[in-house]
Amino acid sequence: MAECRHRNPYGQRVRTRYIGYCDAYRAGKSLASGAEVFSASEVVPRRVSDRAVVRRLIGSHESKRATAERRNILDVVFNAPAPGVALTPYERSFMARHGTLKQRKDT
Repeated sequence: MAECRHRNPYGQRVRTRYIGYCDAYRAGKSLASGAEVFSASEVVPRRVSDRAVVRRLIGSHESKRATAERRNILDVVFNAPAPGVALTPYERSFMARHGTLKQRKDT
């Protein structure tokens, strides 16, 4: 677990630590070694649990039904098309260029 303790300019003790949650994004291109692409930090009182922070940031686990209902707003280039849905030439080209072409699990 990554953790760091220090004092801020006001003499207050500060502790930063990893709480078991990461946001990850595909960069789409090569990055220089050591390049920072995203980071975030926030001040949280000690009395707030790690679980409460993570739940606020990413929400709670959703049901399979909720996940399926959300699928109808996704762009087809980032999710496999439903049975019987043909991709346009543009969509197929985009997916080939960006490596997003997915196959349905049931095919």
